[in-house]
Amino acid sequence: MDTSGYYFNIAFPYKLINLSKTYNSKWITNGIKISSKRMHFLNSVKRKFSLSRQAQAYLPKYHITYKKVLKEARKKEIMIGILKRQQTKQKIRQLINKQVGKHSSMDKKIELKTEIGTVTNPQKVAEVLNAYIVETVEEIIKQNNYPSNTLIAQSKIEYCPTQYSCYLLLKMK
Repeated sequence: MDTSGYYFNIAFPYKLINLSKTYNSKWITNGIKISSKRMHFLNSVKRKFSLSRQAQAYLPKYHITYKKVLKEARKKEIMIGILKRQQTKQKIRQLINKQVGKHSSMDKKIELKTEIGTVTNPQKVAEVLNAYIVETVEEIIKQNNYPSNTLIAQSKIEYCPTQYSCYLLLKMK
């Protein structure tokens, strides 16, 4: 019995079939399934029987409407999928940046505590910082007593109140 089964399996081997993955399409609703069955029924009736003029005029209209509904349902499902993917990518980026320490939102609240009080206006903060830096550099120049023939002694340092950064502006005489 074993030898006959062996020769049978050699003579008639099993055929390997690749099973395709089932695609779970959420865009196919019950309404679309019913419309599909109705479309199939109407096409079979059209082939088997002669239809009245009303029915012959109704079939192409129904077919066009059915195709439009299918097209729009596919588009809607694709757009929902794209939006979900974009939202998940954004959420993943936000989580990674939060864990790493990089925040996506920038905090533009600037506070500078001075002898007078707290300055929060960015324009005023820039003015105070520029004035401080200019004063400090002028003091350093005076302390070092550079000879009068050097470039630094001949230059006058001024600050720009409209600058938001701490760059110094040199004005040559």
